[in-house]
Amino acid sequence: MSNPCTELAASLAGALDPVEFHRRYLTSELPELDQWQIDALRDRSLNIQLLCGRQTGKSTLAALMACHQSVEWPKQLVLLVSPTLRQSSELFRKARVLVDAVRVKPKERRRTSTELELANGSKIVSLPGANPDAIRGYSKPDLIIEDESAFVGDKTFAAVRPMLAASANPRHILMTTPYGRRGHFHDLWRAEHPDWSRHTIKSEDCPRISQEFLEGEQRVLSDRSYRQEYLCEFLEATVAVFPSDLVERLMDENQRRTVLPDAEELRERRKELQNVKTVEELNKFHERHQIDPKGILSAMVQGPGPWAVLGESSQERDQEESDTRAEDGAPLLREHCRLNNELAHLKDRNQTVANRDQRIAELERNLKAVHADPAFPHDKVRGRKETVDA
Repeated sequence: MSNPCTELAASLAGALDPVEFHRRYLTSELPELDQWQIDALRDRSLNIQLLCGRQTGKSTLAALMACHQSVEWPKQLVLLVSPTLRQSSELFRKARVLVDAVRVKPKERRRTSTELELANGSKIVSLPGANPDAIRGYSKPDLIIEDESAFVGDKTFAAVRPMLAASANPRHILMTTPYGRRGHFHDLWRAEHPDWSRHTIKSEDCPRISQEFLEGEQRVLSDRSYRQEYLCEFLEATVAVFPSDLVERLMDENQRRTVLPDAEELRERRKELQNVKTVEELNKFHERHQIDPKGILSAMVQGPGPWAVLGESSQERDQEESDTRAEDGAPLLREHCRLNNELAHLKDRNQTVANRDQRIAELERNLKAVHADPAFPHDKVRGRKETVDA
């Protein structure tokens, strides 16, 4: 015969601790929790960000949080926000499955495709976040879980956040896989606000994902996709013209001058650059003015032209163009310029081109063949930093 005091203590422990609630009622449905899930469940911060690799169990965690809150506590409003109707329906289904698996719980009062209401007055509501205007109207939620937060629009986040204003100790949980360096999840994560708690779980740290599987994914996916999906890295958008950190510095009055000089200063630097004759002098020029040789400021100082990306001075570039018009070895020199310039662009880390490695190898072979030609004017490229040694 069970001891009433023991039962009461266990019941109270389950109400206060979601991990104990899982152990008491849900081990048949969820045999084991990962350590990162346990840490997140026991984090009682009001605002939590969870940055998760793919298939680490974030949706299962969200469903367990919703189940615990609604079953153990009366008159709770739990909102599950997802980017699309399909995703919100799937998350809601997982939460319903866990509620159904709890042996001792309040009776079910009402169930629809998007809402589950229990006899204790608690309610779980599933909301697709595609239309921010459609989710307005809920007040005093006790728990809001935003799944795949990086894919939920900023307007939806702005529409949801004020719902918490009149609640007593409301909690807002954002969980997602990264999706570029943009959006409210990225901005909050980067700002490191003290009132937000943060957790990171990479796919390689999840005990249910094998190293063999991840090695296979590295072979199949691009480096960029693998780092974003499995290593939780915020990466620049492939269509971005300028890096986001550069744009942010330009918007900050205190940092703008460190990025972009005024017009007069730019003219003075260009005049100074006219006297640069060697690569060594050019490197000293970059160091003296703290210019990235491959950055936007370098291109502005040096002016347009195919050699700007290679970090050459205007004087050297003009000399090269003059050399290519010379009769002796001019065709070979033009081919050298074309191949070397294309190779430099391909080797830039920001370049994403199909069959990139094969094209680089082909260009290197062609460059060596050009250099090996007896008619090639090696003296006309003396002092130039070659992409491939002759």
